[in-house]
Amino acid sequence: MHKRRSQVERDRAELQELLAASQSPKLKRKSLTKPLNYNFMQDYGDDEPSGANAYTLWGARQADLSRSERDLRDSRELREPRERPLASSFFSDKSDSTPSVVITGSSSLSKSKTKANPKKSTESVYDFFPDVHKFKDVQHLPTMLEGLKALYEDQLLVDVTILVDSDEFPCHRLVLAACSPYFQAMFTRDLKESRKDRIRINGVESEAMRLIIQYAYTSEIEINVDNVQGLMLASNMFQLLGIRDACAAYMERHVTLGNCINIYFFASAHECGNLQDLARELIYDKFADVCKEEEFYTLGKEKLIDLISRDEINVEREETVYEAVMTWVKRDMDNRKDDLLEVLKHVRFALLSPYFIHDCMERERLIYSSKTCQQLFEEALQYHLLKDRRPNLKLLANMNVNTRRGMPFKDMVIFLTRNEVSDISVGNDNYRLRTLPDLSEHPECVVMGENQIYTAGKQHIEFSTRRMHRRGGGLYQYDLFEKKWLSRAPMSFTRTHFRMAVLDGQIYVVGGVGPDGVLASVEVYSPQTNAWRMISPLPHAVKAHCMTAFGGQLYVIGGECEDTVLDSVLCYNPRTDIWSNSANLILPRCSAGIAVHNHEIWVVGGTVTLISDKHPENMLKSVEIYCPAKNEWRFGPELPEGRCNCQIVSYNNDIFCMGGDTGDEESENKIWKLESESTGWVDDKSSWPNISPPYSCVIARMIRDSQ
Repeated sequence: MHKRRSQVERDRAELQELLAASQSPKLKRKSLTKPLNYNFMQDYGDDEPSGANAYTLWGARQADLSRSERDLRDSRELREPRERPLASSFFSDKSDSTPSVVITGSSSLSKSKTKANPKKSTESVYDFFPDVHKFKDVQHLPTMLEGLKALYEDQLLVDVTILVDSDEFPCHRLVLAACSPYFQAMFTRDLKESRKDRIRINGVESEAMRLIIQYAYTSEIEINVDNVQGLMLASNMFQLLGIRDACAAYMERHVTLGNCINIYFFASAHECGNLQDLARELIYDKFADVCKEEEFYTLGKEKLIDLISRDEINVEREETVYEAVMTWVKRDMDNRKDDLLEVLKHVRFALLSPYFIHDCMERERLIYSSKTCQQLFEEALQYHLLKDRRPNLKLLANMNVNTRRGMPFKDMVIFLTRNEVSDISVGNDNYRLRTLPDLSEHPECVVMGENQIYTAGKQHIEFSTRRMHRRGGGLYQYDLFEKKWLSRAPMSFTRTHFRMAVLDGQIYVVGGVGPDGVLASVEVYSPQTNAWRMISPLPHAVKAHCMTAFGGQLYVIGGECEDTVLDSVLCYNPRTDIWSNSANLILPRCSAGIAVHNHEIWVVGGTVTLISDKHPENMLKSVEIYCPAKNEWRFGPELPEGRCNCQIVSYNNDIFCMGGDTGDEESENKIWKLESESTGWVDDKSSWPNISPPYSCVIARMIRDSQ
């Protein structure tokens, strides 16, 4: 015991001496002749303590040494830069064995200093020992995983049993919770499952559960055709996104015509975007083949409707979709015949041939034996028969008229401008650009039927060597195949500021300004005879009005007459050749835009002053909507800014306001789309041409690949 006390006292004295030397700047720092030895047992040789007493004495000595070392270190930090040690200086010189740990640190000594002062390596270990050292065992994680796997295989330390169907899977809560957010929530929150030793899991297959538990212990899983759907279902439930994505990638490589429908709806239910897109694209692109696969005939009603209601279906003829639906019904007649009408409503009868519709009504027993189905077919025939009244037909509310992706034609907005248009890049699937013929002022444009585009306006005066020719107002029809304008019979009067509309297969031209002033006359053009005739004139002359056809009648709204802006609404009945008055506008206006939308007449913008006095402050933002059934007007959502002479079109069940004049010298081209009556108009220039007003717009059915 005396020896041990003497040793402690000697060590303490040596440290105190070093501490005193370091605190005096005049004294040269004294180095230890040998490093302090941390091996307490080695210092005491054969006479070392044993048992608890040894650890008690060792701890007391370590405490004393630690305090002294800290004092010495703090003193040196205040007086001179620290020098970091080499890692090898930490170990005792008496040990020849290679250390089993790696200690990383940084030294403030540069390489040049090390070479210039080789004797520095003999200094104390405390002069070189790093402040921070980090050890990383790269074998730790795989070793731990192997250990957990061994515990699972030997059923050691298991603390929970998962029950799926009739199978039991003893495992460790900790492993499941660390692997899956689902089990982490189950075991770490105050749920009743957190206190159970046996937990039943529903909604997953037993084999999928076995594979997922095995994955938790091994990080590996085997995916094949038989288990991929069960694994995806389970991994989605347990929020194992890695397995879910691996299953999706596996299924992406195995999508075929025979399974793409099931994969599409499966991926949709489990939020696998890439897989869903891949299967959907195959269905749409190869619909004519997919609809003949057995998977198609096993679809439920809702899923079938989801497929056939898409614009993206790649078919050249709508008859393909109709025949697929009828085959689906006949595969299970007893259970599906009551669903026939609901499914047929998603077939686009507007795209079927009227002859095909007629033959189906005559020959298909399922159709002629059902009154409701017969009514649907009769409405479709009415749509094909009354081409010029299509926007007015109520049946359009239940009929989708948009063309499918694979069809060679599509309804488009035709922009007619007086500027030259190149034959290259003059449109996309939403619009086409066309140059108007040489008409001098304010041309009007209409479409008859599906795609017969007409334009009319005042023509230039022609001169010859003998006399001057003053022709009537010019009329032109656009040839879709030759891509040029064909001259038709001219109007009886030259007109500007008039309006033109199509009613029951004939073109009506009303009012305007002629050589002798404002006109009340009305002319009608018949394409069958290529001739004009006069009908009953307006009750009063008018110009800068707006006009449309609805329900078999013409409506002439607002305008300017004798230096007065009108609020009148005149209605013409072609069967009686009589003009009558309807409910007046709320506000008088002229040069407004007009369209029929959702079986109502929309009058948009305009000006409250004469057309010769255009100023921005006179432009109207207001919109008025007329209901013919109630013969009353109401205000609609206002435009973002006041405009006159804007083009209003109803396209793809939306209404657009295009172009127009703000009263400034140069008006910026604006295109607004009405999202809803509650949210108002929004800017929608992204998919439309950037052209300068004025221009005219009409809707016509055009060939897709033609420019």
